[in-house]
Amino acid sequence: MAAVDWVVVPSVWWENSPLVIQEAFAAGRPVICSDVGGMAEKVHDGVDGLHFRVGDAESLAATIHRAVRTPGLWERLREGIPEVHSMAEHADVLTDAYESLIATRRMAALA
Repeated sequence: MAAVDWVVVPSVWWENSPLVIQEAFAAGRPVICSDVGGMAEKVHDGVDGLHFRVGDAESLAATIHRAVRTPGLWERLREGIPEVHSMAEHADVLTDAYESLIATRRMAALA
């Protein structure tokens, strides 16, 4: 992905957390994506990428046109890309969450 300027995710599916967006951000690439589901939640329009109307080819074309024609937009969006955690850090966050839930359930069972 480091060899491209933009990553386009034109999915019509309400994906929860598309890995391709995380990979794009890890490579420092702004994302152009559909405005639905996890894609719209992960990519903040005008901050770290751009949205277009899901299933609308004209909206996608207009968004790509805007992306390549607006001076400084790519640089500004690239600066807005959030820090991407390593897989080990991500695993630690998930482990902590599960351990907390287990502890909460144990306490509830004892009450």
